Amino acid sequence: MTTAADGLARAVAWHQAGNLDAAAAGYCELLAHAPAHPDALHLLGVLRHQQGEAARGVALIQQAVRHGAGGPAVWANLGAACRDAGDRTAAEAAFQQALAADPGFVPALLNRGLLWLEPAPELAAACFAAVIAQDPGDAEAWAGLASALAASRPEAAEGVALRAVALEPERGGFWHLLGRIQNRNGKPESARQALRRAMAACPTDPEIRLVLAQTLRHLGRTAQARHRCTQTLVLAPAHPAAHRELGELLWQEALPGRLQARQARQALRRSLWLAPDAAETWASLARLALAEGDAVTATRLCRAALALAPADSATWSTLAQAERNRDQFPAADIAWSRARTLAPQAPRPALNHSLLHLWQGRRAEGLAGYAARFAATGTGSVSPSEAGPTLPLWRGESLRQQVLWIWPEQGIGDQILFSALFPALLERAATEGGQVLLGCAPRLVPLFRRSFPAAGVMAVVEGRPFSPPAAATCHLPAGSLPERLPERLPERLPQTGRDSTAGAWLTPDPAARARWQAWRNGFGPRPVIGVCWRSHHIDPARRPAYTPLAAWLPHLASLPSCVWINLQAAPLSSAPGSSAPGSFPASGLPVSLHAPPGLDLHNALDETAACLAALDLVLSAPTAIGELASAVGTPTWRLTPQGDWSQYGTAGRPLHPLQTLFTPRPGQALSPALLLASLQAALIE
Repeated sequence: MTTAADGLARAVAWHQAGNLDAAAAGYCELLAHAPAHPDALHLLGVLRHQQGEAARGVALIQQAVRHGAGGPAVWANLGAACRDAGDRTAAEAAFQQALAADPGFVPALLNRGLLWLEPAPELAAACFAAVIAQDPGDAEAWAGLASALAASRPEAAEGVALRAVALEPERGGFWHLLGRIQNRNGKPESARQALRRAMAACPTDPEIRLVLAQTLRHLGRTAQARHRCTQTLVLAPAHPAAHRELGELLWQEALPGRLQARQARQALRRSLWLAPDAAETWASLARLALAEGDAVTATRLCRAALALAPADSATWSTLAQAERNRDQFPAADIAWSRARTLAPQAPRPALNHSLLHLWQGRRAEGLAGYAARFAATGTGSVSPSEAGPTLPLWRGESLRQQVLWIWPEQGIGDQILFSALFPALLERAATEGGQVLLGCAPRLVPLFRRSFPAAGVMAVVEGRPFSPPAAATCHLPAGSLPERLPERLPERLPQTGRDSTAGAWLTPDPAARARWQAWRNGFGPRPVIGVCWRSHHIDPARRPAYTPLAAWLPHLASLPSCVWINLQAAPLSSAPGSSAPGSFPASGLPVSLHAPPGLDLHNALDETAACLAALDLVLSAPTAIGELASAVGTPTWRLTPQGDWSQYGTAGRPLHPLQTLFTPRPGQALSPALLLASLQAALIE
């Protein structure tokens, strides 16, 4: 005759062997004859929890306790089931009972650590550390400790996770954890290797493939990332985060293609349909809308994201940029302030906020915050420590017996812009008994040497590390000159005549200028006007500052009395038309655009300066060509949106007195008509 003990032993054997259905049948058969059997109730509760029925498991284990079951194992199992059933209070009470019975009971410590991992990682870390103190070989405890440390001490967490994988290298979950932590530590290549180990151990785990896709995207390997993301969706077709990641990947490939942008939007909307409360997806859609120039939609999507995650700094930054692009500057100010409060160490919100302050005329705040450009990615600026690691930073003190090294940052346009302060700096150095050494892009060296003969001028190759000259005793990035020489930024702009060169500071080669003047004179008495409508470098933040060639052509054609000179460095066949580069052919234009013969506008900047000096007027978007034209003394009309930071709170640009700004009114679209209507009126006069 089979006893209750025999039936229980048989069910336990099946349970331990992983045959959960047979074990459940055995426990149920025993309970049919002895409904109050505490061990059967307890173990059936554990089994139901293992099968994903945490609430049923809680009810069964609680029933076992009422019928006399006890001891640390029972309470620890009850706590684990309560945790997964969502009852944190009951779980903590059960773990406390287990630890009261046995303060070092490992299952209770491990499960209590998991309970507090997110809301109280310090408490979780203490639980895992207590297990490690008893058994340094417990890989589960090392992995738990790494998870607890990941947010606050990611460097330490990486070392702890490495200990876990060393103890049990076959555990794919441990490699997955290590890869996530290494991503957080800015080590995507190491993370990629760890995640590949995780994928080999757990080939059907979609989460590992998704994190690997994200890692590959950060490494710039978008094709491989898209492949891994597609694999994730094969394993989990309804995975909202995978659809979001696919949308992000397609968005990266979308510039300049509209097909990929549409596919990116579809993937993000699919993710949103699967998880409508995912703030990250609303934010991704907002960034995509902003990149496409739809600031109104971006604003709406940002507000939807912030309703779900009001403490997300990145979304506040996106909202600020969208509001700024809509000319809603007070709203942008508030949003950037919020982003900076939430993430005070993040450089990009600080930089963008400082640019808004500069435009508003809040110079002290703006110039101080502008230093964030060194930490913000995508600005082209290296840090002062990289440029002058052994030199003190010049803070405006006397230059007596000093050799000041001014080093270049950002693009050609900014190098020309900040060179407007070089004459004042050289004058001060001569007065105080110091010297100045100027660094610039190789393309600018001949022009700068001619323009600033009192300074030593040397080439600094763009995008490459560089060291200060041996003679230098202190250094300063060129973009910090306005902060050191604030008196050179007048509150009101000086009045300069239309034909005056009083505002010029760069000197073209006289012989080259004479040649280009002869070329210009060949067009006769008609006004010869240069046109430049876009920059070489356009990111989503700068996109609203440019209009396509197609928007310019009808207005140019309406003024046949003018001679139009194409000042785009790229040929017309690759210039942007109504949609994308290459869409407007050089033939069949409604107006003649003359190219300066034999001139490389991109590389031959000294010769380009001479050509620009010979023109009567230059019409330009925010471009290096426009900066160079006014720097050599050619009147320049600049078409720009509201909010140009280099206005420094004035109606124009203090560093470019020969530039006239044309900006749309709030709510008005940016259009070349703003320029051409004024030009037509001037010609009539």
